[in-house]
Amino acid sequence: MSSPQSGPLPALAAVWRRRGHWLDIRFKAELERFFRDTKLERRRPLLAAGLVAAALLQVVFVVFDYLWLGHHLTPGQSAVLLLAVAAPQMVFAATLPRRLQPAHLQWAVLALVAWTALAFSALLATLPASGGRPPFAWEATITLVIFACLFTGLRFFHVLALCAAVFVLYLASQLWAASEARPLLYALYFLGAVTLLALIGEYLLERAERYEFLFRRRLHRHMERDFLTGLANRRTLYRSLKLALDMGRRDRRAVAVAMIDVDDFKSFNDKYGHLGGDRNLRRLAAVLRQLVNRPLDCAARYAGDEFCVVWYDVTDNGADILARRIQQTLADAGLPLTVSVGSVLITPDRFDGRGSINRNTADLVLEYADTRLYRAKLARPRNNTAVGGATLPGEVRHADVESS
Repeated sequence: MSSPQSGPLPALAAVWRRRGHWLDIRFKAELERFFRDTKLERRRPLLAAGLVAAALLQVVFVVFDYLWLGHHLTPGQSAVLLLAVAAPQMVFAATLPRRLQPAHLQWAVLALVAWTALAFSALLATLPASGGRPPFAWEATITLVIFACLFTGLRFFHVLALCAAVFVLYLASQLWAASEARPLLYALYFLGAVTLLALIGEYLLERAERYEFLFRRRLHRHMERDFLTGLANRRTLYRSLKLALDMGRRDRRAVAVAMIDVDDFKSFNDKYGHLGGDRNLRRLAAVLRQLVNRPLDCAARYAGDEFCVVWYDVTDNGADILARRIQQTLADAGLPLTVSVGSVLITPDRFDGRGSINRNTADLVLEYADTRLYRAKLARPRNNTAVGGATLPGEVRHADVESS
C-alpha cells in the first residue's frame, strides 16, 4: 500500500493546484501589450503571405470547379467566394506592410477572419446537395480553422473564441441546408477533432513564444545593463547619447554630459576590500539613478570606477547645474567616497551642419567631458570633491579636444 506522499492522488492534486498557472498565459497589461505588438510585427510577413496564398487557392478552386469538379458552385456562389472572401484578403494583404499600426492590426485580423467565417457559412448553407450533404463543406471549414491558428498571430483566447464561432456557424449553416444526420455527424466529428488539435498546437506555440519573449527581454537587459551596478553599460550610453544629441539638434535643445570618477578608488579597495568597493559602487549607482527620471536622460557606468550622466534639454548653465547636483546628491547620501566631476554643455549650434551625429561625435563629446574631469581632478584640493564644467566650444572636432 502506497503512502499518501508517494501515491497518485497527491500528484494529481498538485497538477490541479497548478491548473491556473498552465491555463493563464497572459502577462501584466503593459508587458502583454508589448508582447502582442511584437508578435504581430513578427507575424506580419507570414500573415501577408498566407492571405495571398488563401486568396489564390480560392481562385484556383473556382476555376477547378468550373472546368473539372462538376459545377457545384453556381455563378452567384463563385462570385461570393471571389468578391466576399478572396478580394478582401488580397486588399488586406496589400495594407499589411506599412499602413496598419500594431495597435489596430490585431482587431483588423480578427475582423477579417470573422468575416471570412461568416461568408463561408453563408456560402456553405446555399451549396447544392450532393449525396445528401453539401460537398467540400467541412473540408473548407477545417482549412479556415487551420489558417486562423497558423497564420493570423492572434492570441490563444481570441483563436479559441474564433474557432468556437466557426464551429457554431458551420453547424447552423448545415442545419439550414437540411443536411442528413449521419454525414453531418461525420463532418462535425472531424471538424471538432481538427479544431481541438489546432487549438492545442496554438496554445503550446504561444506558450513557447512567451517563454522565448521573456528570455529575449532578459538577455537584452543583460546586454544593455552593467552587471554590477544595474546602470546602463557603455554600449547603451553611446546609443542614448547619440539619440539625445540627435533630438537636441532637431528640437534646438541643449544636452549636458558629466563624467564622474571616484577618487583614489584603488586605495579604498586596498583598505576595505573589493567587496566593500563593489558595495559602495552600487550605492553610488543608486544615487546617480535618482538624477535621471526623463526618457532621454541616462546614467551609465563608463569603465571601472568611472560613471557618466547625460541630461537632455537643459539651460545655458546646465553643465554646472548637473555637476553641482551630482556633488550635492552624493554628499547627502553620506557615501565614504569622494568624486571628481567633469561636465560639458552641448548646444545645438555647436555641431558641424555638414555631417550627421554618429559614434564619432559621441566619442568626441565624451572625450571632452573626460578632459574636463581630469582637469578638475588635478585642480581639486586633497580629500575634497572636485567639480569642473565647460560649454563645448565651436564645432565638435578633434582639434577642439586637443587644444583644450
